[in-house]
Amino acid sequence: MTRRRSLTLKKGRDTEAALESFVINDHYLNTKGQPAWSQSPTLEVSLDRILLPKFQLRLYYDREKIEQIKATIQAVGIREPLLLRPAQGKDQYFELIAGSQRRLAAEELGQKLLPVKVDEVDDFTALKVAIIENEARSDINPFERTRGIVQLLSTGLEMSRDEVTQILTSLFNAENRQSDNNVIINDEQRKFVLCVFEEMGLNWKSFVANKLQLLKLPEDVAAFLESGKISYTKAIRIARVKDEAIRQELLQRVISEELTVQQVQSLITDFSSKKTSNNELVLRDRARLVLKKATSPKLLKDKRIRKKVESLTSQLETLVLEYESSS
Repeated sequence: MTRRRSLTLKKGRDTEAALESFVINDHYLNTKGQPAWSQSPTLEVSLDRILLPKFQLRLYYDREKIEQIKATIQAVGIREPLLLRPAQGKDQYFELIAGSQRRLAAEELGQKLLPVKVDEVDDFTALKVAIIENEARSDINPFERTRGIVQLLSTGLEMSRDEVTQILTSLFNAENRQSDNNVIINDEQRKFVLCVFEEMGLNWKSFVANKLQLLKLPEDVAAFLESGKISYTKAIRIARVKDEAIRQELLQRVISEELTVQQVQSLITDFSSKKTSNNELVLRDRARLVLKKATSPKLLKDKRIRKKVESLTSQLETLVLEYESSS
């Protein structure tokens, strides 16, 4: 695996150019063993020949950000070329690796030709560059980032994302001396995983302990998030709602009413208050019914039951007195 230095770019006016230089010249190798895109000329390619990758790192596009990019394109054009690779099995078509927001902004502006650099890179390198390119701009949310890292490991290890999650969990448990006999990890796999985290500038233990859980969102919320219908900040709030029917209503209203994060939180609070009120009504009804039955003459003739009712009544009286004295 090709090694690289940690990505530490300062945000500012030259971030775009600095990032492009970093990605192209920092020893990411193409399929010929040469630095990827470093010798590639800038070309103009028709937008309709640029295909999105099978695994899309970015799931949600922030409209404000897209509008900013559109304004920049209208003012000075696309300053840095998109990074592409030839599409597999489609002659004269290309797969997008870096520049999805620029592509979308250009498409909305009706631009037909985009500046690009094209080179042959494998699946692992393509995804790694995509993650780094987005990470440098702080453009992807924690869910997208976590999902991308797991997919990167999945690509490199040639196993499913579920299997990668199991391996990471087993490594973590072994490190913390917790028993885990479900997954057998060979030394080569272990070295590969640790090397990837080192190259990406991530602490693998912190990732497993704090980030993997983000992939365990309820299926309905995850489906909306992965389809790009809602933002991560809205999804993470809705995911905390345990009632599936309420989650479904929230998800639908977020789309149909274009709710803000604050409005989503307000709705969740309202639903919670209504549920609490309903629970209180149910409890009062239960208490009345039980009290009516417990004080029936027929039931109280039983000495054992009468003694129990007296004891429970005393406990209730104590609770009421304590509440009244503290109010």
